[in-house]
Amino acid sequence: MARGPGKSPTALAVERLAKLANAGTSPARIHRDTCAIVGAWRAQQEPDIARRWTGDLHADISTGLASAEEAQDDIDASDAGAVKQARAIVDALRAARDSLEEELARPH
Repeated sequence: MARGPGKSPTALAVERLAKLANAGTSPARIHRDTCAIVGAWRAQQEPDIARRWTGDLHADISTGLASAEEAQDDIDASDAGAVKQARAIVDALRAARDSLEEELARPH
């Protein structure tokens, strides 16, 4: 993953996954992309660095998921489009979080 000026690998990964989640990307695709990000880190970094980045990404995604769930609760139920979009974002972030938990459980 190419680094932007001054951005950490985890910040870039958060941006990428958030962009996909906001675009309504399926949880299956989010899972694949999350695993690809972590796989690239594992291939390019020392195990302890890759694990730390994975943990940091998990923390950021978990925080974003909590915020998205709160925002979802505040949506007017009569606005079907907003409800659908919020559900898709929450589902995508859950998929990313779950994928990261699986990656963190794997031995390095």
